[in-house]
Amino acid sequence: MNPTRTFLTALGIIIGVGSVTLLSIIGEGARAVILDATSGAGSLQISIFAGPGDGAGRPDFENPRPLKIGDAESLRNLPELEAVSPLIFINGQASFEGEEVSATAVGVHPDFFKITRLNLKEGNFMAESDNIGGARVAVLGSKVANTLFPFGGAVGSTIKFKTHSFQVIGVLAGGSGGFGGQDRRVYIPETVARLLFSSSGDLTAITVAAREAIPPAMEAIRMTLRDRRNIINPTGELALDDFRVSATQDAISILTTVTRVLSLFLTSIAAISLLVGGIGIMNIMLVAATERTREIGLRKAVGATPSTIATGFLSEATALCASGGIIGASGGILIGWILSLILPNFVDGWAFVVPWTSVGIAIGISAGIGLLFGTYPAVRASRLNPIESLRYE
Repeated sequence: MNPTRTFLTALGIIIGVGSVTLLSIIGEGARAVILDATSGAGSLQISIFAGPGDGAGRPDFENPRPLKIGDAESLRNLPELEAVSPLIFINGQASFEGEEVSATAVGVHPDFFKITRLNLKEGNFMAESDNIGGARVAVLGSKVANTLFPFGGAVGSTIKFKTHSFQVIGVLAGGSGGFGGQDRRVYIPETVARLLFSSSGDLTAITVAAREAIPPAMEAIRMTLRDRRNIINPTGELALDDFRVSATQDAISILTTVTRVLSLFLTSIAAISLLVGGIGIMNIMLVAATERTREIGLRKAVGATPSTIATGFLSEATALCASGGIIGASGGILIGWILSLILPNFVDGWAFVVPWTSVGIAIGISAGIGLLFGTYPAVRASRLNPIESLRYE
């Protein structure tokens, strides 16, 4: 009889469940981004960066000594490592016959593709001879290739990165993993990258693949680089190193944990709406009990028991909350689906995943809130005196 009031009463529940549902979907989408970003990374991949070994931002490391090609080469013969590749990152524009796309050129050794386990859609990866000979060849990420060559035909064509020309010899499969979005990169031989773009010879990083186990490989890397870079560190204290060694799996674990904690934090905030909604349900049910005093008196006069009256009010409160939960969950899923159509244009690997378990729990909690906050109004209504109720105006 009061649809507007009923909707406004359930609004707190709708917002609460909708928020929980949407945040759960966003959390799953963020997790999908992490999995996509790391799917190409081998479980034995290790990265080396310039800077303090313990990751602390101490003043003496504000301008850390950069990594050099000699550092990468010093690791190549370690028995604990299977493959080594220097990395040189250059931001710029890739172009072909008037089409342009922002991309990152990455100078790599051919071993890089073995380390990261990237997949080819067509063509070939660069060979050792390309690196030694300084061949100006390139392997394109899928998004770069699709932008410059929307109708195909990338392999064999010559593109430009900044002012330099490169012949395309391969195109990566879409969704290739790796931190930073491999789909938006242009891979070139590291010898060419150092010649054309890095006059100082500085490396952005070094990536390697351990042969068997991560810990001994990381220790071997530290020992070799300390010797190579003349670091006196007999105790092996990381704070004394001017380079940082980290395992990809550690980074994946940290990112996943952070995502889960953020999702839990945001969901707990959204749950406050459920509490507020429950209080609103209780208040309106109290008003309803007052408005229907004569009805309650009449029902009790013709034989309705207190439990029957209480059950009726509890049923209404529960139905109101459950309906609000279903509407809120549907709205959250709808908004999540709309975001899944927009966000992939800005975030690689975003996926629309509905965590049905979380949705079901949220709806169940909303129904439980109806029972919890509807109990007092129901009990109060069931205790009304029928004679006094029939006299009520």
